[in-house]
Amino acid sequence: MKKIFIIAMMCVFTVCASAQIPMEQVEESHQSYSFKDNFKTENNTISFGLHFGCIGQHQDMGLQIFMGSVSVKGFYLDFGGWPQDHASDVRVDTWDADRAFLAHIGYTVPINSFIRLTPVVGYALNESGTTNGHKWSATSSGIHNSFNADFSCKGFDPGCVLTINIKHFNLYGTYTRFAWYGGIGLEF
Repeated sequence: MKKIFIIAMMCVFTVCASAQIPMEQVEESHQSYSFKDNFKTENNTISFGLHFGCIGQHQDMGLQIFMGSVSVKGFYLDFGGWPQDHASDVRVDTWDADRAFLAHIGYTVPINSFIRLTPVVGYALNESGTTNGHKWSATSSGIHNSFNADFSCKGFDPGCVLTINIKHFNLYGTYTRFAWYGGIGLEF
């Protein structure tokens, strides 16, 4: 699966780098822009986004996640996850618990003025297990209960982000090896 994804991304970059993508014609100048000009124009912005989705659905460990993203001049970063329940609970008990963490980086390839693709690579962690309030430790930041993972999926997490830009309002759709999520954002 990784090899197919990497080959597909290389093909997309090869085709996009050598292609001329016509933009909407400006009435006064009747110009068409090259892909290089499109890159300069569309990757000269800053955007912030909020995302919600699921991690671990392919491994039968579906868990909701919240994410944040930032894109500066084409460089994309997203991060987020789901906190462990009862990690600092003062009661002495055991609880079923889940936790997740994701982070990705990439560079945006503008297809035209409103559609962009961002190949991303990153790391994903999704664990399901037991939080044990009988085994705890205390530090200056509070009580920390131990967590034992019964099931986990983690590792290299390649994927792609589809961004649709409508007048400085972004709609995101992301699919990676371990997760999928959608979101909204603003572009400046």
